Amino acid sequence: MNAGSIRGAMISVAVDYGVPIIPTEDRNETVAVIALLAHREMREGREPKLHGHKIAQRIRELMGGDYKG
Repeated sequence: MNAGSIRGAMISVAVDYGVPIIPTEDRNETVAVIALLAHREMREGREPKLHGHKIAQRIRELMGGDYKG
């Protein structure tokens, strides 16, 4: 089983069952999880929402400025 499959399963538990914590090892894994969450939301026809300007700014920093939210 690859890391993406495990992350996807964890995201499903977090989103579908309301478990609010997804542990990550480092910033790269955190960015990967956030990207998967956003992709899943968009695939299901929802707009990914970020709460607060500071969070959006931090995600932009972690993703090297690629995030437009």
